[in-house]
Amino acid sequence: MSGAAALRILFQDNHLFVVAKPSGVPVQGDVSGASSLLELVREHRRIAEEKPGNVFVGLVHRLDRAVSGVMVFAKTSKAAARLSEQFRARTVEKVYWAAVEMQRPITSPGGVWKTNLEKDERTNVVRVVGAGRGVEAVTEWKALSKGPVNALLELRPKTGRSHQLRVQCAAAGLPIVGDRRYGGKTLFPDGIALHAVMLSFDHPTTKERVKFSTAPMGDWKALGMKLPRS
Repeated sequence: MSGAAALRILFQDNHLFVVAKPSGVPVQGDVSGASSLLELVREHRRIAEEKPGNVFVGLVHRLDRAVSGVMVFAKTSKAAARLSEQFRARTVEKVYWAAVEMQRPITSPGGVWKTNLEKDERTNVVRVVGAGRGVEAVTEWKALSKGPVNALLELRPKTGRSHQLRVQCAAAGLPIVGDRRYGGKTLFPDGIALHAVMLSFDHPTTKERVKFSTAPMGDWKALGMKLPRS
């Protein structure tokens, strides 16, 4: 993914950008030196709006490099502050799809995962820990479809912990396809089969509730599962 032309914009106005992040692309620059989504959004704005110098683009939330899906960026500092506050207050609605390996059978149509998580900053690995340790992570989950080997889950995180969905799926015996870090055994090109399918929040200036969605692309078709409409 290179150049502003590669950016998939779902919506934009004077206050925000909503884009579809591909898997394998970092949100911010990292040690790999790969082009980041933030840089691409900034370059698109610089060219499209003919803005010289340092163009403001506010980063208000993140997705792991290996994850795809909907992301919002702010065009103004005021919009950035108001969006960031919504993420902190947990009023932003987030829905993910995860294709998982059924290393254990799924015996329930859905439920709520509540776990305490602790991150090793040195290795960037998150693990489940006992009561009184770490931070609580809460996710509502639902099985959308099941095949002989894999299943498709809908995940609605109620907290925003690092690697939350990946670790909770793995702890349930349902590691995400391609997620070798957390027990997945199946390869998934460019990333893992975790996709932020929908994002809903209050517009930072109109206060209207807005909702954006995008279906997963590419490698998901090879999983052999019928995806619901996003």
